Amino acid sequence: MALTKNYAYDNPNYTAIDTKDIPEFTGAAATSQKFTTFTSSILLKSVLLRPTTAGTSADVSSLIAVNVSGTTTTTTTVALSTFGSGVTTPGSAVAVGGTNSPAGLTFNAADYFYVVKGTDATLKLMGQAEVQYVPGTYFSP
Repeated sequence: MALTKNYAYDNPNYTAIDTKDIPEFTGAAATSQKFTTFTSSILLKSVLLRPTTAGTSADVSSLIAVNVSGTTTTTTTVALSTFGSGVTTPGSAVAVGGTNSPAGLTFNAADYFYVVKGTDATLKLMGQAEVQYVPGTYFSP
């Protein structure tokens, strides 16, 4: 049997913002690696993308959030950044789910998110997602 811990509300795991790397991805209409939640709930607070190789045309990026509940799947798309031709400076960190309280998109077990980019085959992106763990959830060490 797996050992689980139920942290208190003031535990640093809940009060600190954690980051999840979005490894480099490239190609026309490319998608990043997916980040999937397992036994815990998280709030996705923001996403920051940075070009590692400049593109040859303007390109857009979007966050795709997929929530799975039984046999129902809900997909949410959030616009992130537009990168002009030749741009190598990072985009702005984009807050997601700002109307929720607390702010962020909620992900439960089996939910996942990833980033998609537009049609520029040259542009390479990488980034980070800021997440916060929801109090009262269980973690498997």
